[in-house]
Amino acid sequence: MTTETTAPELTLGDVTIEDIGPALKKVSVEIPASAIDEKIQSSYTLLQANAALPGFRKGKAPRKLLERKFGSSLRDEAKSELLRDSYRKAVEDNSLRVLGEPQMEGLEDLVLEPGQGLSYSFEVEVVPDFNLPNLEGIEITKPVLETTDELIDAELHDMQRRMGDINEVDGTADPGDYFIGTARILDEGGEEVGKMPDTVTRLPLEETTGEAPDNPNAGVIAGMQIDDVKTLLAGKQAGDVVEFETTGPEQYEIEEVRGKKVKVEFTINGVRRLIPAELDRIVAQFGMENDEQLRQQVEMALNARIDSEQRDVMRRQLIRYLLDNAEIDLPERASARQASRNLQRVRLQLMEQGATAYEIEEQLAELRNSSHESAQRDMKIMFMLERLAEEYDISVEDGEINARLIRIARQQGVTPDQLQQQLIKSGEAPLLVMQIKHEKTSDYIVSNFTNVVEKSAEEWNREQREMDEQKAADAATADTESKPTSKKKTKKKTTSKKKTTTKKKTAKKDES
Repeated sequence: MTTETTAPELTLGDVTIEDIGPALKKVSVEIPASAIDEKIQSSYTLLQANAALPGFRKGKAPRKLLERKFGSSLRDEAKSELLRDSYRKAVEDNSLRVLGEPQMEGLEDLVLEPGQGLSYSFEVEVVPDFNLPNLEGIEITKPVLETTDELIDAELHDMQRRMGDINEVDGTADPGDYFIGTARILDEGGEEVGKMPDTVTRLPLEETTGEAPDNPNAGVIAGMQIDDVKTLLAGKQAGDVVEFETTGPEQYEIEEVRGKKVKVEFTINGVRRLIPAELDRIVAQFGMENDEQLRQQVEMALNARIDSEQRDVMRRQLIRYLLDNAEIDLPERASARQASRNLQRVRLQLMEQGATAYEIEEQLAELRNSSHESAQRDMKIMFMLERLAEEYDISVEDGEINARLIRIARQQGVTPDQLQQQLIKSGEAPLLVMQIKHEKTSDYIVSNFTNVVEKSAEEWNREQREMDEQKAADAATADTESKPTSKKKTKKKTTSKKKTTTKKKTAKKDES
């Protein structure tokens, strides 16, 4: 009969905490000699009980032999366990709300010695302290939106594309066809720093279609905006390899790519062509009698979407107010992680809107080129909404998660189970929960603290255009004033950007 024993809780010596930067702490930890002796002893006891050495029965090998044979590796393992447990205890005992992983240096030089204590330190970013602004009486505008025949026609067009057939293309691609393949990203030394096995790109449409972007040659490969995609892909087919060099976007998910010169090798595995579904087929698939019945169903769905868009517009106004009226000192290293989270958040939103894989990549490519300030803004929003959710006890129920999964899955043409597995694999499942919680939090604040004023969609859009124009003018003035007058600056060439939309919107959203 064996008896399980629980290891005694680790007792630490002095733990000191210093502020060394915005939301950055230096934590110094002392592990007393008694704790080290106890750890070494328990490690040898466990080893002795399980070691089977030649000439000795299991559990009977002398300690000196074990020390000679396993002493170095045993102490290294004991040191790792002590560092892990002491870090956890120091964080928990001092109620530190840690962001990311700690930075520790010199740990390899630390040696466990019987009868001697151990000291080390680490730096860690934490959730910053800040004061929320007064929420009472904020004025929020609710645009009054209507479903029009134009919007119904646009939604029917989207349905035809979503429910269309994807056919393999034997030979070279036509404008608008999609390329499926694997992209390898190499640094200047030729070392692979990233691999994307399910890359989707598109041969740009001809200008005569009326759907071409500002730059008809522009496109996206491996999440990077490229000016000459049309030239790169023209005449290509399955089995071909496309290569190009570029500078990685500052907000790219892979750290080794950000702002660095890289080479991309895109191996084309196949070419696909989207054949939109005929309306008669969609009518029959939904079990309806005629096109008019389908239009009625689409109108009902658009009315529900209008309600969702109204809530989203009001949330954005609340977020703008919070950003303008709260001061938060942000941790530096966390901004890069936030940039990645922001890309995941936008990906989920676009999936819910029914965007195709390539449309999602186009919009994410624009975001990857966004500024460091944009990532910091998104981090401020996250901290404030998390604080408000905690303050007003707002949580997410399983039913809300399932309903959202069903809605996104319907737009993407997959089952909820398939979508859930996809989100788990990509690491986006926790982000979906956070997104729902933040939306509920914003809706709660808007409903309980703000003064809502209704305006027509025309008036709302006009005000937003004027606000955007003023922002652009202010930015241009600031840029002019910041430039030196004594020297000429060489303007850095940037990749041209393509403005895309995945849905025809009923009103322009506030970009906060």
